[in-house]
Amino acid sequence: MRVEGIVDELGILGHKDAVFTDERRDNKPSCSKGQVAGFAFGENMMDELNDTATQFRDLIMRTQKSSLPITLQDFPKGACGDTTLLLGHHLAELGHGDFRYYLGWRDGRSHAWLQSGSVIVDITADQFEDFDDPVFVSDRSSWHEEFAGTDQHAANLAVFGEATEAMLRSAYEAILDSGK
Repeated sequence: MRVEGIVDELGILGHKDAVFTDERRDNKPSCSKGQVAGFAFGENMMDELNDTATQFRDLIMRTQKSSLPITLQDFPKGACGDTTLLLGHHLAELGHGDFRYYLGWRDGRSHAWLQSGSVIVDITADQFEDFDDPVFVSDRSSWHEEFAGTDQHAANLAVFGEATEAMLRSAYEAILDSGK
C-alpha cells in the first residue's frame, strides 16, 4: 500500500507542514483503526488547526441562540455531537482535510470529538468539570483515552440523512454569519 494513498484519503497530501516519520510519535508499533503509521502533523499545521478551531468556537459563542438548533443552544454543554460534525465540515471546507467522528463513554456520559490519524480536535471538552481548555488540538490525550472512543463515521453533515443535514447546514450558515 502506498503512503500517498493513505495520506491523500486524509486530505493532507502535499500540505507544506506534513512530516513523514519512520514511527508514530508515541513510539507504539504499527497502527490501529483511525491512525496512520509513518505520518505526523507538523507543528505549523497543528497551530493552524488550533487557530481555526478557536475561531469557529468563537463564532458559535457569538451566534444568536434562536438561530441555532436546540442541541447547540447551551454550547458547549451537550453540544459535542453536532459541534463535531459542524467543525469537521468547517475544517474540510477550509482545506484542513477530512476528519473522523469519534465517540466514547466515561462514567455514564458520552463525548464526541474529531480525529484524523492520532490528531484530536475538540472544542467542547470544557463542558466536563475536569477539563478546562475550551479548544484542544493535540496528537495525545490521556483525558480522551479515558472515554475509549471509537471511530464512528466521517465527520460530515450528510451522515444522518437529509433532514439533519438541512438543520446542520442552516446552523453552519448562522455560525458563519455571526462573524460578519
